[in-house]
Amino acid sequence: MMKMKNRYNKITITSIPMLLVALFLANSCNDLDLLPLDRVTAASYYKTTTDFDGAIFASYSAMQDLYGTSTETLGEFGEFWKITMTISDDVAADINLADGPSQDADNLFVRSTDIPYAAAYTQMYEGILRANIVLEQLEGENELTAEEKTRFAAEAKFLRAWFHFQLLKMWGTPPLVTEVLTDIRNLAQPNATQEALYTQILADFGDAAAGLPADNAAWGGGNVGRATANAATAYIGKVKVWQEDWQGAITAFESVMGEYSLLPNYEEVFAYDNENNSESIFEIQYGGPFSDDNLWVFDDTHSENFKASQGTGRGWHYDAANGAPGGKLGQWVPTQDLVDEYMSEPGDLRFPMNIYQNGDMYYTNNDVSLPYDPAWSFTGYTIKKYRGQRNTVAANHSNNLQADFNNERWSL
Repeated sequence: MMKMKNRYNKITITSIPMLLVALFLANSCNDLDLLPLDRVTAASYYKTTTDFDGAIFASYSAMQDLYGTSTETLGEFGEFWKITMTISDDVAADINLADGPSQDADNLFVRSTDIPYAAAYTQMYEGILRANIVLEQLEGENELTAEEKTRFAAEAKFLRAWFHFQLLKMWGTPPLVTEVLTDIRNLAQPNATQEALYTQILADFGDAAAGLPADNAAWGGGNVGRATANAATAYIGKVKVWQEDWQGAITAFESVMGEYSLLPNYEEVFAYDNENNSESIFEIQYGGPFSDDNLWVFDDTHSENFKASQGTGRGWHYDAANGAPGGKLGQWVPTQDLVDEYMSEPGDLRFPMNIYQNGDMYYTNNDVSLPYDPAWSFTGYTIKKYRGQRNTVAANHSNNLQADFNNERWSL
């Protein structure tokens, strides 16, 4: 009996190392920290200044998407122009050339299922999500200095406030989202009150004003065009206007009034080679050329965004059609009401820069110029703003004539 016991003990003792090795290998196989080979993870990405630059730029990119095109999401085609231009009294959807959503907006037919509103709503909350991700990741382990953390937080809050403000102006009481939502049972957020929205928007713009570089010069280098403290303060003034807090608006505007100045020549304001000028508070940045500059992949929601330019299809929509050279759409045209407003003040220098009319010389991206024909538009006028001889030059568009690179000057 003892012999058997000793033999058993011997076998057990000598077998333990091998069993441990087997168990270790088995557990190791189950606990391997595998990383996807086709993408980076949040745990490995948000570490350096370059990482956070890329993350914050993604939120800016959602601004570009407002004017983008895509066949893979909702079928967007410059949707934001339709609900900010044609819905006004200044611009009409050409009855012969404009698409259905443009015609509906022009006639004030508004449905929750319409592509322009669905696109704008989706893209703005995409921008908010990306800003919230930056704010959340700043709380984790990273290589940023305290100064960099303050600046990135201020920039993310500017962007979050900017998107919430646009949503408030369009929908009145949209959801207020200030955190990254990951629980599928909690993704559908209720509408917020205007009081809560105004409070958060003003708080975010206030933090942005306190933590951002004052202006483009303070940013310096390749950072020109990013949000600034002056822009944040100006937006505080605009939010106060919407609140009808007139004194608060005056105080905010006066505090930055000396930081901006009118250009002596109105044409310079919208010139492709004079972006982010002294008259501009904030602009949606475009740039190129890059790869194929395909009109259908301008936005970053398309699967081929990696090879496309972040350009704008402004020329496709603005430039004359109906027999005009250039082969563009001419969807949206100035109204007679707008022309009459200009004419009410003789000598208004903005009119010849903003509108083509009979007798003007018309310019295209095809390097063609010829007298403007009123028959190209059902109102007899064509939008010239951002266009004209100064801007329809090779440096401002891609070789395939689909992309323009001139920034969108954003009215507060």
